[in-house]
Amino acid sequence: MKKELIKPITKWVLYKNAIQKIVIVGACFGIVLMVTLQIVTFLTPDPLSWQESIFFGVTIGIFLFLFLVGICSIGPLYGIARLIKQVASLNLSFSDEMKKNNITSTNYENYQWFISTDWGTVLAIHRDYINEIKKIDDPNGRNVRLIATVVKFDGNEMKITSSYDNISRFEQWFLQAEKEKSS
Repeated sequence: MKKELIKPITKWVLYKNAIQKIVIVGACFGIVLMVTLQIVTFLTPDPLSWQESIFFGVTIGIFLFLFLVGICSIGPLYGIARLIKQVASLNLSFSDEMKKNNITSTNYENYQWFISTDWGTVLAIHRDYINEIKKIDDPNGRNVRLIATVVKFDGNEMKITSSYDNISRFEQWFLQAEKEKSS
């Protein structure tokens, strides 16, 4: 019996994992909408034939599912673009880095990399790309989504938006390494 090797992650794997929950929610939304449309069309005073009703419900449900997933799947592309720019700035190869560090999970932390995907965001940051976390804002005041302003290695600022848990873990990851550096 052959032992399967787990492959290092790729940008495509990060993207797929980031939109996975969105697709599931979109499918559930589409199904609920289709069933609701079926019930409404059967209860109208001048009902459509059952074939027309089913066709109408399925068509609208599929269209809204595709629309929702299409719109929501654009968000992770920003994180992927930021990752591409980051590895180019540091003169690294993402695939080589993943192989070298044997990173096979889309939620991973070591001294060099912080990688996380959740609800349409891709957050993959190399330690050498940032110098400090300048501030963390909670724009809604509900600890749901936070915006971290970080200073990159070139002195420019960059904003990272993600879930409260993700930004909190990111901050702990960064501060832990700073403690290790100063000791």
